[in-house]
Amino acid sequence: MRNLKNILSKLVAPIKRSKGGVDPLEYMDSLPKVAFDVDGEIVEIPVDENGYVPKWALAMRFQEVGDYDSDVGVRSDVVLSGDLTPEEVLDWWLDPSCCDIEGIDDEDPEIYDVSSLPREQQMVQKRLAIVTDPEQQAYIRNVLAASFSIEELEIMSKNGSIVIHTLPDCGDATGCYWRMQDGYEVPLITLQDGCSPDGIVHELIHHLRAVDNTRTGELRTSYPTDENGRMDNVSFNRLPKEAQDEILEEEERLTTAETVVRTSEDPYQSGYYDLVEGEDPRESYENDRRILRGVPLDTMERDLPRLTGKAAKDAVTRGYQYTAIARANILSRNVKKR
Repeated sequence: MRNLKNILSKLVAPIKRSKGGVDPLEYMDSLPKVAFDVDGEIVEIPVDENGYVPKWALAMRFQEVGDYDSDVGVRSDVVLSGDLTPEEVLDWWLDPSCCDIEGIDDEDPEIYDVSSLPREQQMVQKRLAIVTDPEQQAYIRNVLAASFSIEELEIMSKNGSIVIHTLPDCGDATGCYWRMQDGYEVPLITLQDGCSPDGIVHELIHHLRAVDNTRTGELRTSYPTDENGRMDNVSFNRLPKEAQDEILEEEERLTTAETVVRTSEDPYQSGYYDLVEGEDPRESYENDRRILRGVPLDTMERDLPRLTGKAAKDAVTRGYQYTAIARANILSRNVKKR
């Protein structure tokens, strides 16, 4: 019998909520954890302000240590349901095969619902976990289907896949991407409820730039990562601040450029266009949509194709240097999105 001891049950202060919503970075940074000593190993389980384990955290843990092929779709004799405390999920956290958690790894888990998609999309999206209400999950999945090729979606779902979840209000941000690194063994995307296709696609391009090792040059993230997309925080932290800032800026500029060739016209362009000095943000956004596609600036919106796969990447390689977003001074203000 294992030596089990709860060594920390005191929660920190409730997550701070600003007038403009919950900033995703502050939300994650302030999230309390309950720690257990299991045979001398410290196991930490995050909890929300009510003391329950967030569903997205359960999804990440299952992606990290669970077995999708043998567990999902197979009903266990024991099924945990409802809001769950760390004590209640500890055995599952250590070994998800010991029981099921409703909606996570039971017979028909809602986070893997692909019923809104055509069959070929169901096959490539079935391992992508999306933690939100059913209507919004269907919306996000259909945005992915329209914005990425089958091959790109297959790449996204490898090596532990990814977890996407939503918050009611992300304040100044539309979303955040936490790349694989210490503390995040499975990549996580936070989106604001009702996020536009641009916001959704932007965060998934961050993910592709990290995990697609067929990408090279400016199409591949400049954060120090291994071939699976895991970030080397030690190497990054050793860089001079100027080099770190340049990596962040280039990542956002190039991700924004690739977003605008994959999506239809957004009524509210990315806030990064506000940071192109001396230019009208809306005009810059609309011009970039045409520059990247290599068509005249007076081309009608209805005549602009949505590009995916190689065509989207080629558009960035060919036209990025001529865009307004390439001149955006991303760090000229405290940008929340990363």
